[in-house]
Amino acid sequence: MVKRNIRQLNSVFINRVIAWASWSTALVATSTVLAKPAASAATPPAAASSAANASATSNSSAAGQASVEASTPGEKRAAKLASDATGPDFRAGHHPAAEKKLREAIQICLVQSCSDPFKARLHRDLGFVYVAGMKRVEDGKDEFTAALTADSTVVLTPAMEEKPAVKQAFGEVKGAMSSAQTSAATSDAETSAAKEESEPEAKPDAKKDSKQEDSEATRDTAAPPEVKAARAFLNWFSLAIEQDIVFHSQTPNACSTGSHYTCFDRKGMQVPVNNFVPGGNQVSGGLASGTWRILLGYDRVFATRFSVGLKLGSVISGKPEIAPGQSGFKYFHAEGRAAIWLSRDPFATSGLRPYIFLSGGLAETASKILVEYSAADCPGCKLNAYKRSGYEFVGAGAGIQYAITPRSGPTLEARYMQFFGPAVPAIGVQLGYAFGI
Repeated sequence: MVKRNIRQLNSVFINRVIAWASWSTALVATSTVLAKPAASAATPPAAASSAANASATSNSSAAGQASVEASTPGEKRAAKLASDATGPDFRAGHHPAAEKKLREAIQICLVQSCSDPFKARLHRDLGFVYVAGMKRVEDGKDEFTAALTADSTVVLTPAMEEKPAVKQAFGEVKGAMSSAQTSAATSDAETSAAKEESEPEAKPDAKKDSKQEDSEATRDTAAPPEVKAARAFLNWFSLAIEQDIVFHSQTPNACSTGSHYTCFDRKGMQVPVNNFVPGGNQVSGGLASGTWRILLGYDRVFATRFSVGLKLGSVISGKPEIAPGQSGFKYFHAEGRAAIWLSRDPFATSGLRPYIFLSGGLAETASKILVEYSAADCPGCKLNAYKRSGYEFVGAGAGIQYAITPRSGPTLEARYMQFFGPAVPAIGVQLGYAFGI
C-alpha cells in the first residue's frame, strides 16, 4: 500500500509539473487574456470534485435533489419527525404512526415558515409511506403531486427507488405533470399568437386584466397543498347511531289517572293505579335509557371551519307501549344543524377535529322506568312507566372526529335535547363515521 501511495504521489507531481510547464509556455507565446483558460484548465482535481458536489446539492439542480438541509427551527422540528417516520417507524411497520408524524411535520411548516423545497420533500416522504407502507397508491400520488408542485426538482431517495411501486407512482405523476405543463405552454402560445393577430396593440386595461388573472392563477397554484386539500373535501356524508338518555323528574302518583306517565304490566296491559298504599306509586327521578335511532347525514363545509347540514333517520329500538286513545309513536327523525370546527384548517390533515354545534327538528323520544306500588288487590306490584315526548326539539352539543385520513374518520358527539309538547329533556350520545368528497 505504501508503494502504491508513493506511485500515486509521483504521478500527481509529474502531472502538476507538466501542467505548469504548459501554462508557462502559453504565457510566453500568447497574451495574458489567452493564458487564463489554461490556468482554469489546471484546476486541481480536488477542486473540480468539490464544485461537482456543490452543484449536486444545489436547490436549482437540473438533476433534482433528494434532500435539503433544515435551516430554521421549524424545519429542524419537522425534519426530526420526518426522519423518525421514514426510518424507525417505517421499518417497524408502524405506518399509521409514520403518517401522523409526517402530517404533524407538514402542519408545522404550515404555521411556521419553511422553504418550498423542504415542504416538497415532506410531501414526498408521506407519499412514500402511503404507497410502500399503507398500499394507498392514490393518496400517495396526491402527495407526490403536492411535492412536485412545491418544487419541480424533488426526486426520490435511493432507498425509495428500491420500491418498484413507489418508483412507478412517482414517475406517473411526474410524467403527467410534465405533459400538462407542455400542453398548457402550447395552449398559451397559441392563445398569445391569436391575440396578436386579432389585436396588434393591446390596450392598457386589457394588459392590467391579463396580469391580474395571471396573478390570481399563480396565487391559487402556489397555495399550500394543505389548503388545497381543505378546499377539496367540502361535502361530508355520515352514518351514525344515537342513544337517547331521558331525564325523569320526581313524580308522585306516577301511574294514577292524570299523570304524564302511562303504566303497563309485564304483559303489556295498561294498569291505572287509583287505590294504592301511600309510599309507593312514584318516580324518584334520575336518568334512564330511551330510544335508539339510526341517522344518515350530509354536511357542507364553508369558509374552512363552518358547516351546515341535515340528518334523516328513524327510531330502531325503545318504542313505548301505546295506550288506547294515544297517538302512535313517530319513528321518523329529521333535523338541521350548524357546526363550528375548533381547529385551524381542520379538513386539511388527519388527526383530532373538535367541534360544537346547534341542532333542531322533528323527532320523538320515549323512556321507561320501573314503578313499585302496593294496592289492596296487588301488594308489591311493579309496573313499567313510560314517558313520551312531543315531536319537536332543539339541541346543542359538542363532538370530536378522529380523521384517520383527511377525508374520513369516526365521530363521537353528545348533545342536550329539549323536546316540546309535552316537554321532555334528554341527552343524545352519537357514534358514527363520516367521509368527505
